[in-house]
Amino acid sequence: MARRWAVLIDAENVRAEVADPLFEQVATWGDACVRRMFADFDGNHSGWKAAAKRHSIEPVHLPDMVPGKNGADIALVIDAVDLMHSGHVDGFCLVSSDSDFTRLARRLRTEGKTVRGVGRAATAEAFRLACSKFISVEDLVPAAPSVEAAQGPFQDLIVGFEQLGPGEWHKLGELGNQIKKLGPQYLTGCAAASGGLLKRVETSGKSRVRRSPNGHPEIARRV
Repeated sequence: MARRWAVLIDAENVRAEVADPLFEQVATWGDACVRRMFADFDGNHSGWKAAAKRHSIEPVHLPDMVPGKNGADIALVIDAVDLMHSGHVDGFCLVSSDSDFTRLARRLRTEGKTVRGVGRAATAEAFRLACSKFISVEDLVPAAPSVEAAQGPFQDLIVGFEQLGPGEWHKLGELGNQIKKLGPQYLTGCAAASGGLLKRVETSGKSRVRRSPNGHPEIARRV
């Protein structure tokens, strides 16, 4: 009998371009009977929204009610544990590069579940080893931007902007959070660089910049 898989995607952490090759890969393992992605989808993650339609992924929307707190991580863990106890799935595919899921992977395996992780090659070793098998995004999507392929000094901004909906206004901190999730190879030009993140955004020409009524900078990715 085909194995039943729960594919749980941290859409705050992994690029949407992995969706197509991901589900092609999962189809070789068995039936992806549970497909969920977790994020704050208000005006963001347009790539994952499109992928949800192609692959029948259930979006679990977590509004950003408390700045700095990632409710998506908590919701993913709760759903995984519920599914583990339900007995309806045999394996879990955790799509994230976040090492905070290390304990979850260990717990699922303790209950006899197969756990396969999908994330960046730079993902912390603890999480990679906690999974039964770990697949790097770079292997699934060979054309994904790399440090070697970067053109110019703004590759971190370009990749970060890809997670923001074109033409939609976002807080500057949202871009900073996306860059931090990309891994250490993208952090050389982040907010710690001379002049700060806002100056780099203004210099790059990749975004429009305005001030909110309370004076905070907001950015919109150029279409």
